[in-house]
Amino acid sequence: MADVDYVLGTHDAEIARLGMQHRVWRSRAIDAWQRAGIQQGQTVVDLGAGPGFASLDLAAIVGGSGRVIAVERSERLLSVLTQAACSRSLRQIEPVLADVVTTDLGTEVADGLWCRWVLCFVTDPTEYSGLLALPIEPPVTSESAGEGASASESSASRRSMAAAS
Repeated sequence: MADVDYVLGTHDAEIARLGMQHRVWRSRAIDAWQRAGIQQGQTVVDLGAGPGFASLDLAAIVGGSGRVIAVERSERLLSVLTQAACSRSLRQIEPVLADVVTTDLGTEVADGLWCRWVLCFVTDPTEYSGLLALPIEPPVTSESAGEGASASESSASRRSMAAAS
């Protein structure tokens, strides 16, 4: 899809507005990532990464041993992210130019998936239902490990349930 089909555009003023919006919501996003157990060394998918403000924050959390897969359909917005990542030497960010509706993200296991605004702008949210089947590994805690099923059995069960829905 072309950059021109973005409701508010991809020009400099819109990128600045997205930056301000990210700063307003940043503490809530970081809190959500902490509650989700995102940490050093993990792989996180940032779906609809835009100019990458969340990807940059996630990269700081997962560190150099982790990965942030930033999926964005706009070449312009992805180039903003790529430049910011390069200027900060954040090699753990992997920009992927793709439309999340039409792209198969594969079967690689990720530890987390972040998708904040994308679904607000789609005409048919059911097109995104395949994302529910992404193999996401839940964090293993002492509580979840002691609940009868092993963490891998629990994870496999959740993935099966998500794929069936």
